[in-house]
Amino acid sequence: MNTQTRKSAPVNYFGEACTLEVGVRFAGWEKGSKSSSIIYVDQIWSPEDVGLGEHPGWAPQDATEDVKTANNKAWKKYNKAELGIQSQVLKLAYLNNLLPEDIKDVMEFKFSRTAGCPCGCSKGWVKRDGLRRSIWLTIKSPKKEAERAAEKKERDAAKEILAPSYEL
Repeated sequence: MNTQTRKSAPVNYFGEACTLEVGVRFAGWEKGSKSSSIIYVDQIWSPEDVGLGEHPGWAPQDATEDVKTANNKAWKKYNKAELGIQSQVLKLAYLNNLLPEDIKDVMEFKFSRTAGCPCGCSKGWVKRDGLRRSIWLTIKSPKKEAERAAEKKERDAAKEILAPSYEL
């Protein structure tokens, strides 16, 4: 039993008129199992975009312990800001009645770096409820989509310049 549903609603996000899209894939009940509902948030705003912090960068391999410790603290602060942005998207989806009806409180979901895969490649918000379903939240921003298109055009132009040309 694999069913999918999609909903969307206009939202105001960081002062911009956007569209919040929600996709749900329900794979069925597994009573008494460790199956979970997982919410994935496509995050298009970074903490830098909204004034919540600077990207800390990476500490060099030969850095002193003090530098590494300071870098770790900066990363924790940055990651906390990212989670704050994601939790706002969760709340927007809930307030706009875009989530499945059985979800009464989005705060029951806990963030996990290994939500969809044990290697950490698919972070998300998890609630163990015996369901096997995935929920995707995506904010569509006209401004951000224009920025992404311009960046892609620049990358494609740079690739074209770097690409070797062969004469036949």
